[in-house]
Amino acid sequence: MIVAIAVAGYMLMERFNIVDALYMTVITLSTVGLMEVAELSPGGRIFTIVVILTGVSTLGYAAASFVEYLVGGHLVARGSAVAPSPTPPTSPRRPADVAFPG
Repeated sequence: MIVAIAVAGYMLMERFNIVDALYMTVITLSTVGLMEVAELSPGGRIFTIVVILTGVSTLGYAAASFVEYLVGGHLVARGSAVAPSPTPPTSPRRPADVAFPG
């Protein structure tokens, strides 16, 4: 969705054709920063800043979600799901609560 919005933005603001707009979007979002297609207007520069910040923020959010997924115990290990360990009881069992054979 970010790519589509950025391509449309470059096409509308800078009058780029679709290939040039896509190229600008890819080099901006990937933070490669290769040669620009053409000199950007001040509005185009601000738009580029917004595209960069949006892309970096989205990548950061995705990375944080992935780490949370890993740490949360949602991985599949050796063919079986690893479940989070159950919480211990709040109070220890008293000897009278334990049934002994006999």
